[in-house]
Formats: sequence, structure tokens, C-alpha cells
Amino acid sequence: MRNKWFSILLMAIITVVTILPSYPETVSADTYHVGQTWEVRDGETSYTFDLGDPGVPRNMYSIKSVFNAETENTGADPEWVSLYYSQDGVKWYLEDSTPLHYDRYDGVYTIPWTIYKSKHPEVSHIRYVKIEADSWQVSIKNIRLEVVDRSVAW
Repeated sequence: MRNKWFSILLMAIITVVTILPSYPETVSADTYHVGQTWEVRDGETSYTFDLGDPGVPRNMYSIKSVFNAETENTGADPEWVSLYYSQDGVKWYLEDSTPLHYDRYDGVYTIPWTIYKSKHPEVSHIRYVKIEADSWQVSIKNIRLEVVDRSVAW
């Protein structure tokens, strides 16, 4: 009698398990979260970050960047550092640029930028972020990108 109940219980468990659907784990934009960061310490003239497919959804999040830029150029014309973003890595959108003058701050700058939804609203996701200088005399270091809630980014 005990074996009969055990067999019935086992058949019921197997039936329930085979009837219930099992879904594979998928990675989507929901896997990004406020406070998620990407960092680079070494100095170069350009960095490109791949934030993963499909990219950070702009309707939910903004991307805040902070980095140090240093110029050795003592000439009258400033060097420029620019922030770009892309959905596909092919078409790039300029978010902002800033001039670097050696005579200010001894050529060392800390630059904060936030990518807002209002610029280029046709870009729904940000997969790539690029920070680039227009001269080899500029060193970009200590780059930090952070996902922030879009509602508090303003």
C-alpha cells in the first residue's frame, strides 16, 4: 500500500513538472541597475566602452561620466575633449565637448557629464560610450561611467 501511494505521488510530481513551462534565463535591458559602473584608470587619448547588448534604455536611465583630463599644450589654442554615444557602434552622437587650457588648473581638469534623453531622442538605447581628445597631448584617465535614474539626472 505504501509503494502504491509513493508511485502515485511520484507520477503526480513528474506530471506537474513536465506540464509547467520552463523559461531560459534571458539578459535584457532590465539587467542594468542604478549605480552600476564601468571604470578605467590608465591614461590615453580615447576610450570606448561597450555597455553590453542591447544597451542602457534611455527611457529609464541616464549615464553619468566623470573623468580627469590633462593637457601638456601650453599654446594659445585649447585642446578639446568630447563625449559621444552610440546605439550600434556605427553612428555616433556628440553629447558634449569642453576646451582644455593649460593655464587653468595647471592643465588638469575633472569633467562631469551626464547623457540626457533630450539630445538625440531617436537613440533608444546606449550601448557604446566614447570619450575622445582631439590631440595626442591630452591624457584621459580615471574614467567612471555610472547608470543613474533618469528622473534624478536633471
